[in-house]
Amino acid sequence: MFSLTIQKINKLAILKWVFTLSMWTIGNTTFVKAQKTPKSLHSIEHFHKNFVKINKNTYACKYETTNADYVRFITNVKTRMNPSVYTSLLPDTNRWNDPGMQKPEWVKVYLRGPKFALYPVVNINYEQANFYCAWLTSEYERNPNKPFKKAVFKLPTKSEWQQAMSMGDMKNLYPWGDTLSAKPKKIKVNDSELIKKNKPNFPVQVNKNRFRQTPHGIYHAAGNVSEMVSSKGDCIGGNYRSHPYFRRIDVPNEFYPSYFACPLVGFRVFFQVLEE
Repeated sequence: MFSLTIQKINKLAILKWVFTLSMWTIGNTTFVKAQKTPKSLHSIEHFHKNFVKINKNTYACKYETTNADYVRFITNVKTRMNPSVYTSLLPDTNRWNDPGMQKPEWVKVYLRGPKFALYPVVNINYEQANFYCAWLTSEYERNPNKPFKKAVFKLPTKSEWQQAMSMGDMKNLYPWGDTLSAKPKKIKVNDSELIKKNKPNFPVQVNKNRFRQTPHGIYHAAGNVSEMVSSKGDCIGGNYRSHPYFRRIDVPNEFYPSYFACPLVGFRVFFQVLEE
């Protein structure tokens, strides 16, 4: 990271996809701080690093979709489509003012603030999540280095999600095994058990090692944010405010139907090979 006067900002134009810029003023001088933007967790270049195979044709991303990746998406849409399309895809950040959330300071910074780049994107609805997956698919189709001839990014079915989080053994009720007590002590779950007295819990980064919860490397299989699936209004997995009961893979959606954007709900991208 570094700082410089505002007069030099144009010299950073070529870095706009690499750095996130923030500005502040001291006296009559405005300064810029540049922070490196995280690499996309959905890029084809890092596909086999960030996705795990769950059956013959289906892969699951190890991580929940981040603010950084969603901002890449809406920025691309803004330059290529009608402005009204871009506007329709913006998260409803005012939901941080909802009763029980009480995070008005996050309304303007959670989506785009450098500190939150690797936090899960929330406050989006089912249609927006599907649009993101369709955009990823279109970007994939144009990539000359794509590993498969034809494929799609998508929201998973509930059974696909459960298969991924149970390590392929549907007898497992939890991401780490068949009992709650089987959870290794080093594994953490961001749900209501982490809530301190008089201090409500909030989402955390999607890739913190202590939240790697399955042997094949999936993070936040339980907790952090509830995850949308392909059936509209349904989500699964529990979130940062959930009772530990929702760590179970087989439990129903705790607030079904959830048709509206919510600070508790995000999504995880799956990838299906249609033609090798």
